[in-house]
Amino acid sequence: MIYNGSYFYHRHGSNFMVRYDLESTAQIQSDELPEIAYNDCSRKHDHTFEACNDTERDPWLYNRPHNFVDFAADENGLWLLYTKYDNPHLFVSKIEPDFYVVNTWEIEVNGTELADAFIMCGVIYGLESATDRDTYISFAYDLYRNESIAVDIPWYNPYRGLTMLHYNPVDSRLYFFDNGKLLSVNVRIEEEVFEQEIQDDYYN
Repeated sequence: MIYNGSYFYHRHGSNFMVRYDLESTAQIQSDELPEIAYNDCSRKHDHTFEACNDTERDPWLYNRPHNFVDFAADENGLWLLYTKYDNPHLFVSKIEPDFYVVNTWEIEVNGTELADAFIMCGVIYGLESATDRDTYISFAYDLYRNESIAVDIPWYNPYRGLTMLHYNPVDSRLYFFDNGKLLSVNVRIEEEVFEQEIQDDYYN
């Protein structure tokens, strides 16, 4: 994720996060996050991966091969989403750009079974499928009120290959790749009843 002029990423095969300043090219590495899942399948010489089973690696986040960490940003700042090597629950940490962990939530949803997730206005939303054309945002949790929200929001994957679903607080849109095409969609929140409307106008 790019946030405030820096590129944030998880260093593969480690429990370190890195911030790369796009202007100065300086890099800052986090302290170790000892419980985070990161142990992956072995790499081949051509940098592809050996086939391995669930017992030989840590659980992937979103059941997406070789993915263990996701970043998110909303009006409240920067977030880190991950699972632990011994716990399938989704963990969310509110972090500062220097990787100071403000707070961490353990959410009782299987982080591997979600197709993707994003955070908007302090609420995390989970998508059911990245490959079904017609699916739902069927999970939501308010991180500040510490309570689940009942949602059943229709979602459309036009090319049936969604990745990198993120909310942009600058223009209040959701952005995602779908089989290599960058798309976006408007969102609107009715705060009092926790309802969200996603307009069905997608743009390349």
